[in-house]
Amino acid sequence: MPFGLRDKGPAAVDADAIVARFLAALPPDHGAIRAGAGVWRAADTKRLLGRDDRVFTALLGAAQTSHGGGLLRFFLPATKPSLVEWNGPRGWHESWPSKPKSIAIASDWLGNLILLDPSRAPSGRRRVALLDLATGAYDLFGDLAEFLDSLPDNSDRLLFKRRFDKYLAAGGRRPNITECVEYAIAPLVAGGKENLRKMKVLGLEEAVSNAGQRRDKYGAIPPGLPPPG
Repeated sequence: MPFGLRDKGPAAVDADAIVARFLAALPPDHGAIRAGAGVWRAADTKRLLGRDDRVFTALLGAAQTSHGGGLLRFFLPATKPSLVEWNGPRGWHESWPSKPKSIAIASDWLGNLILLDPSRAPSGRRRVALLDLATGAYDLFGDLAEFLDSLPDNSDRLLFKRRFDKYLAAGGRRPNITECVEYAIAPLVAGGKENLRKMKVLGLEEAVSNAGQRRDKYGAIPPGLPPPG
């Protein structure tokens, strides 16, 4: 399990407190929209995940489309892509058939997907997974409560915050909630260093689809190596 994130044992959690701590650390951006408390209910969570998850229900009631200056974006019932539709038959998994049929709940600025995997943490709740579009790597973490608690101290490693800051400082355009920045690195002969000037903004759905078509057939690529294609 990367980054030293460990599972907690079975225990009751204060869903509202966990979400409040997350919002304080990564506040919503000006102009972002939210589903709103009461719009997404426990019954909706059960339909989507197959069982209730109080942390997820609380998160959907408070999360907005964009947090941390565009660092993290949540899929909501009315967003494009939609939380429900993009986890349906013609959703993200259509381009990544080798990956588990997880529920995509958010993405970072690079389009990497944050998902709820079918496997269970010791708490009984679904594990969080991260799908890296550049490498095809699919990494598992603890449950959603632990993941949200870990984000403030792990934003560089989980959301590539430092790279985001460098990209913006180099004049890169901040993507809107339907977009992401396509990851780019120089060829290995040039040292494999990041080429911020070649990073371009494109639609999130297009990026996920294109990456799946290119990467899924190759499997995960070792970190530091340029993806094929």
